[in-house]
Amino acid sequence: GSGYFTFKLSKTGAFSGKISGNTGKYPFAGTFSQGGYAQTTITRSDTTLTIGWQLDLTNGTDQVTGTVINSQTIDSVLLGNRLVYDSITNPASLAGSYTIAIPGSDDASVAPGGDSYAAITILSNGMVRSSGKLSDGTLISQSVGLSKYNQWPFYQLLLSGDGSAFGYLTYTNLPETAIDGEVTWIRPGIISAFYPEGFTNVSSVLGSAYAAPLAGTRV
Repeated sequence: GSGYFTFKLSKTGAFSGKISGNTGKYPFAGTFSQGGYAQTTITRSDTTLTIGWQLDLTNGTDQVTGTVINSQTIDSVLLGNRLVYDSITNPASLAGSYTIAIPGSDDASVAPGGDSYAAITILSNGMVRSSGKLSDGTLISQSVGLSKYNQWPFYQLLLSGDGSAFGYLTYTNLPETAIDGEVTWIRPGIISAFYPEGFTNVSSVLGSAYAAPLAGTRV
């Protein structure tokens, strides 16, 4: 399944954070070596995850990469971005308001055909705050940092962790598509009047900058 993580790193190389996935949220901690490598173990109710972390110390990407291993099998790779913006010393040039739409399925018999949406604010310190609603009525919200590559790791746990919606969204600052990327919406099979067999819907996001009309002016 998909997952999402955050951690804080000290000058000594020690770090601590949490990872969220389809079985819940779990804390972790460790210390990076001088070469930027660390390994942490997370014990879940059903299995144990071993995560290898690698900081990029030479290429200036401000990224951490690694692998997530379950029962000696590499389940997935991971990627994280350092938060580089600061409202005083390095303000985010994309600060402002935006809206996005996530188109529904072309075939409403297999996945929701309605569009999902969210209103987004980028603060000068690079924090992205979003709130909206999926087309099945599920409320979504997130507060996360914008990377130096102007990417936002969109992630939502759904159905108490059984489902998720996720994707890397990139702010292009172009008039025709201010936000670009794909969102994958996964819903497992559950007893329900709608889509009891579940679905996986992948949609290209439609995004634009928002400018409020002047006082006394109609939208």
